Amino acid sequence: MNAPKARNTPKKRVEDFRRTPGLSAKVNPERSYGHLYDKVYRVDVLHEAWNRVSANDGSAGVDGVSLRWIREYGVEKYLEELGTALREKRYRPDRIKRVFIPKPDGRYTRNGKARTTLIKVPRRKSLEKIRRGIKEAVKFLPLNEPVGRAVQAVNLRLRGWANYFRIGHAYRYLKAMVWHAEKQLRIFIRRKFQRKRSQGTRCPYPSEYLHEHLGLYTVEVLYAGK
Repeated sequence: MNAPKARNTPKKRVEDFRRTPGLSAKVNPERSYGHLYDKVYRVDVLHEAWNRVSANDGSAGVDGVSLRWIREYGVEKYLEELGTALREKRYRPDRIKRVFIPKPDGRYTRNGKARTTLIKVPRRKSLEKIRRGIKEAVKFLPLNEPVGRAVQAVNLRLRGWANYFRIGHAYRYLKAMVWHAEKQLRIFIRRKFQRKRSQGTRCPYPSEYLHEHLGLYTVEVLYAGK
């Protein structure tokens, strides 16, 4: 007699859980499912989703979060924070990245079709949103966190914003955003180490220190998409 294969592994449990609503919907097409959101942030579902994403070894999306960054940050910690954000309904996905491929004749290809496309510069609303995002990323970070954590949070927002507007004429806007990020990081460092702002003296945290030592993205790196 052959014993049935065990389905008590996390992968099998998630597959069974995903298959059940589908089979039920086929039997009863008129049935509605009003309580599926709480299944999204289940621990086993999040872990299985991470296993499948990491197996593909894909690149970062519009938010700039790469697999390498998640591994360095800590997979368990990242999934726990993501689950908490989903549970408290604070998670807001970023807009889908729109990619334009330049062609020799001056047109751009989008979705496989060549067309003449007008590339717009960032609007005031978008500029205000990224400024506010950078400020909040640093302002609400606990002071006991390392400075590198603040730099990572700022880089994520700069990268996502730059990926969206890099194809257009947004160099001077990127430069302004990097300058704003430098300003917010200097405020965070002064608060963290309780240092007052001195007038008439050289800045203790120049741009070279923030970019070369702490790893803040430069305008050239953002505009090149590296």
